[in-house]
Amino acid sequence: MDATSCAQGPRSDSRTALPVSVSPVPTYTGRMWASYGLCALIGAAVVWAGSLPLAIVYNLACRFTYMFFVGSTLRRRDRREGPESLVQADAAFRKFEWKAAVVVNNDAIGVVCLCLATRNSFEVPWGSWALVALGTVLIVGGLVIRLWAAATLGFTNYFWKDFFLPPDFKGDGCRKGPYRFLKDPMYTVGYLPGWGVAMVLFSWPGLIGMAVEHLSIFVFVRLVELPHVRRLYGPAKKKEPARAPVSPPRAAPRPMEDEPPPQSVEAPVA
Repeated sequence: MDATSCAQGPRSDSRTALPVSVSPVPTYTGRMWASYGLCALIGAAVVWAGSLPLAIVYNLACRFTYMFFVGSTLRRRDRREGPESLVQADAAFRKFEWKAAVVVNNDAIGVVCLCLATRNSFEVPWGSWALVALGTVLIVGGLVIRLWAAATLGFTNYFWKDFFLPPDFKGDGCRKGPYRFLKDPMYTVGYLPGWGVAMVLFSWPGLIGMAVEHLSIFVFVRLVELPHVRRLYGPAKKKEPARAPVSPPRAAPRPMEDEPPPQSVEAPVA
C-alpha cells in the first residue's frame, strides 16, 4: 500500500474498540505457499505454451483478480459499521493478508509470463544492448525504491493494514525515505521493473500489458485508497507559498515647520 496523504497523522476510528479475549489468530503460511506453487505452475504452463492469446488472457485475468478482489474487499472493509475489537480486526487482516499476497504477487507473475511467452517480438535498429541496459536500470532502480518505500512505512503495513487496524507508523513516515521526493513511490517508480522486464525480453505485448497495469493502478488508487486515506488521515493540506517577511510600517516623516523669518538687528545709536 502507498500511504498517499498521512502527513497529518491518523485520526481515531470509533469503529475499532478495545481488544477482547479470544482464541489465538490462526496463521495461513501453508495455504499461502501452496497458492504460490499453484500460480508458478500455471505461469510455467503459459510460458511453455508460447501462445500470445493465452498469455494475454492470463495476464488480464491476474490483473482483474487484483483489482476486483483487493478493491472490493477493501471498499467493504472501509464501509463497515459498528465497533470491532482489535483482536477480531487482526484476525480479519491476517485472513485477507495471505490472499492479497498471493493475488498481488501472481499479478507480477502474469506480467513476467506475458513477456517470456512473447519474447523477441520486436527489434531495435539502434542497438539492443542499449535497451537491455535501460531495462536493467529500471528493474534494479524500481525494486530499490519499492523496498525503500515499504521499509519506510513498515513491511507489516504493506498489504493495506490500516484498512483493518490502527496504523502502527507515525504520520511523519510520509516525509521520510522516498516520500520526500515522490508522492506515490510504490505506484510510480515501483512499477518500473515490469517495464524493464518487457524491454530486456523485447516483448511488445509486455510493454502494452505494463501500460494497462500502470494505468489501472491509478484507477484503483482513485476509487479505493484515496477515499480511505481522506477519511482516516484527513484531507492533505496544501503547502502555502512562502511569503516575504513584512517589514513594520515606517513612521511618516514629520512635516518641516516653517522657520521664522530672520529678524533685522539695528545698530545702537551712539
